Amino acid sequence: MMLPTVGDVMALSEVAAGRPRVLAGAERLDRRVRWVHIAPVSGTRRLLLGGELLLTTGVGWASDPGELEAYVDDLVATDVAGLILELGDRFDTAPPALVARCQRVGLPLAVLEREVRFVSITEAVHALIIDNQSAELRERDRVHEVFATLNRRGCTVTFLLDQVARMIGSAVVLEDLNHRAFAWSSAGHDPGSYLDGWVTRSRRAEQAAVARPAPYERTTYWADGGWLRTPVEALGRQWGRLVAIDCDEVPSVGEVVLENAALALSLARLAGVDEWTHAGHRALLDGLIGGEYVTTGDLRSAFEAAGFRTRRRTLVGAGLRCDGESLPDVLARVRERAPANNVDVVCAPWSQAPADQAILLLSIDPDRTDHDALLRMLVGADTSPTVVAVGPDAVDVDDLAASADAALGLLPSLTGVGSTGVEVHHAESAGFAMLMYARRGDPVLQQFVERSLGPLLAYDIENDAGLVETVRAYVRHPTNRKRAAADCHVSRSVFYQRLATIERILDVDLRDGEVVGTLHAALVAHDQR
Repeated sequence: MMLPTVGDVMALSEVAAGRPRVLAGAERLDRRVRWVHIAPVSGTRRLLLGGELLLTTGVGWASDPGELEAYVDDLVATDVAGLILELGDRFDTAPPALVARCQRVGLPLAVLEREVRFVSITEAVHALIIDNQSAELRERDRVHEVFATLNRRGCTVTFLLDQVARMIGSAVVLEDLNHRAFAWSSAGHDPGSYLDGWVTRSRRAEQAAVARPAPYERTTYWADGGWLRTPVEALGRQWGRLVAIDCDEVPSVGEVVLENAALALSLARLAGVDEWTHAGHRALLDGLIGGEYVTTGDLRSAFEAAGFRTRRRTLVGAGLRCDGESLPDVLARVRERAPANNVDVVCAPWSQAPADQAILLLSIDPDRTDHDALLRMLVGADTSPTVVAVGPDAVDVDDLAASADAALGLLPSLTGVGSTGVEVHHAESAGFAMLMYARRGDPVLQQFVERSLGPLLAYDIENDAGLVETVRAYVRHPTNRKRAAADCHVSRSVFYQRLATIERILDVDLRDGEVVGTLHAALVAHDQR
C-alpha cells in the first residue's frame, strides 16, 4: 500500500495550523506513516506495532535526560515513523536531550508552536490512508481485469511484457531457469543498460533476494539492483522468472502486476503455447537486422544475456528455406540439436522474408571447421528438401547483420533443390546468382531471359515436357550426361531425346560452351522471381 509519508502529514492544513517546525530527522521525512497514534505518556512501546506517527503534549514524560533518551530508543526499536510534540502544556521548548537523541538516531521530530486538535490530525491522516487503500483496491481490481482479459483473449509474450513495463514504469525481463533472458520490454530504458552481465547478476540476485511481505511472498526483492522477481510456475512446475528492473520506487501495485503477468505466462505454457523462445529470438533479430541498437556493446549484451556467446567464437549468419516440412518444426529441431554440439543459435522467421524462410545466427566453437556438415545435421530430417544459404563469417556480433543479409540475398536464387536432404550454399562463392538477384527488375535482363528461354517455357506449358528442368540438369553437369539424366529422373535415351528437342526449338548446339553459358545465365536470372 502506498502510505503517506511524514512529510505528507506535515503538509496537511490540520498540522500546518500548529506552525510545525522540524527539529530532527529532516532527512527522513520520507518515512511511511501506517497510522497516527496519540501517546500522552511515555512507556507506550508495548502498544505500538511500527510505522505509527506519534502525537503528544509530553504530559507524563520524565524530566531526566537519560529517561528521555531511553524513550527515544524505545520508539526507534519499535520502528515508529516519527514524533510530533505540541508545546505549551508540559514543555515551552523541546527538551535538548530529546532533540539531540532524535537527531543522533535519525527519528523525525517536529514541534507544534500552537495548540491544535489532535483528533483533527488523526481524522485527516486516517482519511488519507483509507483513501489510498480504496484507490489501491480499485487499481488492483483494474489490474486483475486487464490480465483476465489478456488470459481470455490470448496475446504474445512481447505484448504482455509491454503492458507490464507500462503499468510498473520499469523495464521487465523474462528469463528461463538457466538465467538466460528470452524476452524483455524496455519501458524507455536502453536494453544494454540492464542486460549487460545479465546471467551473473541474475544468479547473484537469486542468492541475495528476500521475500516480499504477505500476500506477495512468491515475489522477492534484490536491494542491490532494485529487482522484483516473480516465478513463472503452475501445477508444481516452474518455467522461468519475470523480473522488473530498478524498482526502488515501484508503484504500490507493482507486485500484483508482476504476479498476474506471471500467471498469464504460466497459463499460456499450460495451454501448450511456448512462444518464449520465438519472442526472444525475434527481438534479437529485429535488433540486429533492423539496426535497433545504439552501440555494439548494447547488442553484445542482449545476445550474451540470451545465452548466445559472442567472444572467442565463430559467428555465422544463414538463411533457411523449407520446401516441404513445416518451418516451426525445422527451427525447433535446430534449437534442440544445437546445445549437444556446443552451438548457440538464434533462429526465427523474419517479417521481411517469405513465410517459408527464416534467419539462423550461429555461434560455433572456433576449433570446429565442418560447418556445412554441422548445418546439415542441425537442420536436416532427410525427409524433405531444405536449402541453407550461408553468409561469410562475422568478426563481431554487429557483423552478423552483414552475414545474415548476404545469406538472405542468396537464398532466393537457390532453386532446383533435390527431393530430400539439405543443400548448403555459400554467399562468398555465389556472386553471379546474387548479382542476378539484385538486377531481377531490370527490363534488359528480363528480355534476355525471354529470348533465351521463352520458347522452352512456352513449350513446357503446352506439352508439360520438362524441357527447362532438362536444361537446368544439363548446365549443372555439362560433361556428365549420365548424372544429368539421373537428376531429371529419366533414362539416358529419353534425356538425349529431350536435348535434341531443345536444340531444335532454340536452334542452338548444346555442345557449344557459349550456348551453355548463356542458358545458365538465363536460368539463374529466371529463378530470381
